Amino acid sequence: MSANNVFVSYKYHDSDVKQLGNYATTVRDYVDYLERVFDRSEKVYYRGEEDGNDLSELTEDTIRQILSDKIFYTTVTVVLMSPNMYDRSLPENKQWIPWEISYSLKETSRESGKSHMNAVLAVVLPDRNGKYDYAVEQHRCHRLIHTDRFFPIIRKNMFNIRSPEKGCCECGCQVYRGVCSYIPLVTWEDFISDHAGCIKGALDNKENQESFNICKKLEQ
Repeated sequence: MSANNVFVSYKYHDSDVKQLGNYATTVRDYVDYLERVFDRSEKVYYRGEEDGNDLSELTEDTIRQILSDKIFYTTVTVVLMSPNMYDRSLPENKQWIPWEISYSLKETSRESGKSHMNAVLAVVLPDRNGKYDYAVEQHRCHRLIHTDRFFPIIRKNMFNIRSPEKGCCECGCQVYRGVCSYIPLVTWEDFISDHAGCIKGALDNKENQESFNICKKLEQ
């Protein structure tokens, strides 16, 4: 697999996550950790925001241009899912994470060339108690993903395969079989243990994008 440029979408100041070491931790600390992991990899290059790049004083149009310039040259968007990433008091189209996902899913042309739709991968971070169940619960024979707690653009791109295969698990629940979501979801633990394999799974979905009903628009 050739090297892929990766953009990371995340809620910078969300601190309701498990500590990394003996210091107060925000999601940005997880991004810094990923940068170090990617720096040691021959298969992934980090092309996201650098820590210390303060965009708070810039206009929305300027921020949008900076982010689009970064996403344009990437092939994969990794979304770090954290407990407080979704602000339900604001419309989806007024929040940066869904905007970044929407842009990642579009084909964009510039004088310098054309950017094709990105693969997108959701990585669930552990909450401050080290648990993932705010987003996904692992039961004995199946996983329960709480898509109702996600941004609509993420929710609509999960379980969106055109020809789903379904069956019953050992406990009698109806479940999806095999690949069923354009945006696959993995835990932080699984991603760190095999980030290249997780990214490849998302890239495989991109190669088979016709098999999915992909949503690219944001809710107003």
